[in-house]
Amino acid sequence: MPRPLRVAILVESFPAISETFVLGQVTGLLDRGHDVRIYARRRRKGKHKHPDFRTYELRKRTRYVDLRPPLAEDERPWREALARWRALSVRRQILTAPALNPLGRGLRGPDFAQLFSGLPYLAIDKFDLVHAQYGTLGLHALDALALLHRRAGRAPRLVVSFRGFDASRTPHHRPGCYDELFRRADLLLPVSHDLRRSLLALGAPEGRTRVHHSGIDCTRFRPRPAPPVGRHRAGRVELVSISRHVEKKGLAFAIRAVASLAVEGHDVRYRIAGHGPLRPELEALVETLGAAGHIELLGRCKHDQVVELLASADILLAPSVTARDRNREGIPNAIKEAFASGLPVVATHHGGIPELVEDGVSGLLVPERDAVALARAVEDLLSAPERRRAMGAAGRARVEKDFELGALNDRLEGLYRELVAGRAQ
Repeated sequence: MPRPLRVAILVESFPAISETFVLGQVTGLLDRGHDVRIYARRRRKGKHKHPDFRTYELRKRTRYVDLRPPLAEDERPWREALARWRALSVRRQILTAPALNPLGRGLRGPDFAQLFSGLPYLAIDKFDLVHAQYGTLGLHALDALALLHRRAGRAPRLVVSFRGFDASRTPHHRPGCYDELFRRADLLLPVSHDLRRSLLALGAPEGRTRVHHSGIDCTRFRPRPAPPVGRHRAGRVELVSISRHVEKKGLAFAIRAVASLAVEGHDVRYRIAGHGPLRPELEALVETLGAAGHIELLGRCKHDQVVELLASADILLAPSVTARDRNREGIPNAIKEAFASGLPVVATHHGGIPELVEDGVSGLLVPERDAVALARAVEDLLSAPERRRAMGAAGRARVEKDFELGALNDRLEGLYRELVAGRAQ
């Protein structure tokens, strides 16, 4: 029987209630007998935590390692950094770290920020693999892994997932930022084919860039039981979005679409679960449109509340757009969870969404930033409960086939073992 693997998971914050895909990978690896440790750059504040955080006692497996780049007027980070250097006996190796090597970085010069953000991860030398959950986190690990290799002659394998902004917004604002990562990472895992194409265009190695979807546990979601033949629930149609309140989620367009449907006399209610910096702006839009009786912003919700919200809904809206800073989606997990709940989805032709939502089969797709088209698509489904149910069933079948968490974790374990055995391309 193969030995258990030691895996370090790098995340920005933990536990993040909106990132159940990370939690699903962690618990899946633990269920398979592997030793998993989480390295988070900051602690997630707030009382809402996924039940698995406690069930698996993940606090005991989590280390918070944030060490921000030092500022000239603040000596304390310098003292912390110097103490870390001494403790790890790497002072002589620091000057040869890639982040400080002008020959290796060309005209970009030394990158002190990258070096300092990588220092906290020097304790990962005893792991088989390091899995950075975003491309930006992969950058933080590069110099730590290089130092480990110089010190011990080996370093863990580096796996990097790309989930959206890190393959769109980040390289747009920082051209060439991934060049070194593309050379040194052992495996790059974009969550959609759309993101894979973006990475290849940036210079990612084709053989080491493989699509690996984020999965969901379909058993946690149950489609609403079908009504007796010929009988359907009358009255208000329930619309829902599960979304952070940021530009790329396109919520303003959904709010305008639903408000117009209400003005036209349609009996609809639209509830939005989530939080984010645009909440005040979205609340003001609802008030301006006079739609407060039809649209409700629920704020941050626990995962079991999300499950209940989807179970009581009729249609999910996912109006994602490419943001002005070029940020775009991979494949939103909210769509997968809606499909698992038997809901049809009205979404946009955006990012990896068309890889999951088949237009006219499991949902309807409209152009980005088109509130009128969004309203008309929703209107097409309002008086068609049988069509909604058929689309929801098609969506459920799709996520069971290609996005089931257990099967994807089996595949991830196989990819890990390939790397450790040295058989990856």
